[in-house]
Amino acid sequence: AQNNYGMPWKSSIAPDGHCVYMPFWEWQCSYFQENLTNFKVLSTPLEHITNDEQRMVTLCGTSDEYRYIRLTYLDGGPQMRVFTSVCYPRGNHPILGVDLLQFGGKRHLAIADFQPIHQHESEHDVDYEHLLEPIRQAAPS
Repeated sequence: AQNNYGMPWKSSIAPDGHCVYMPFWEWQCSYFQENLTNFKVLSTPLEHITNDEQRMVTLCGTSDEYRYIRLTYLDGGPQMRVFTSVCYPRGNHPILGVDLLQFGGKRHLAIADFQPIHQHESEHDVDYEHLLEPIRQAAPS
């Protein structure tokens, strides 16, 4: 049975069956649907690769606010689980990327990154540096 936006599975191929990052997939799909204007899944939304050790699915979408949105879920059982989300906004705004990774069933890594789109490296931080400075001061490490 299919669930949220065509995700083809609800349980992991791992023996415990736990899809660690499924709540993030479901939350993000719901958030996009409820908060983005004219959110829609693109005509070829789902590509999945399945074998005995891993499977992967990718959902692509668009909205009035974002020209391209990509969600990818990789289920490699207990050895590796990955949820990736990348949002490409319309206009001259940073690309937002979020990665949640689990390795060996124990180690977790979370990455949130946004990258401005400029032709010259020296221009990347100019528009946003003043917005990041309070964060840098609050969390210098």
